[in-house]
Amino acid sequence: MKKVRLILATTLTVLLCFTGCDKDIRGKYVGDWEFVTEIDSNQFDYDLYKWILLGFDTISYSGKIIYGEHNDELIIQYTEQNEVTAWVNHNGNLWTSVYRTSTRSRHGYFEETNKMYLTLSYSKYGGFLTDHYIIGTKK
Repeated sequence: MKKVRLILATTLTVLLCFTGCDKDIRGKYVGDWEFVTEIDSNQFDYDLYKWILLGFDTISYSGKIIYGEHNDELIIQYTEQNEVTAWVNHNGNLWTSVYRTSTRSRHGYFEETNKMYLTLSYSKYGGFLTDHYIIGTKK
């Protein structure tokens, strides 16, 4: 009888471990957020061979993070006109795909469950580059 209990307990423990490994971690990040986004617009001057700052803006916005279509996908609406689809891993690291968005540089992370940092660089033809430096705080 003790062997049967031991086998059942071991089997149950292994099953719980395997079901817990695929846990959806996005829930701790989904919700209402306050975002502050610094936006730099630049153009590359080919004659001077350097970047020229065209403009700078800071936007504060009450946005949200919602579930994306896939298990590790989040949709982050950080300004009224801007949202990005990002993927999050179990360590809280964020990344976006250049193939699904028009971003060139894309990386970020969550600090605990209430702070987010994300950098996006949007490039356009003609040497134009717009950088978004996003800091989010969960409400």
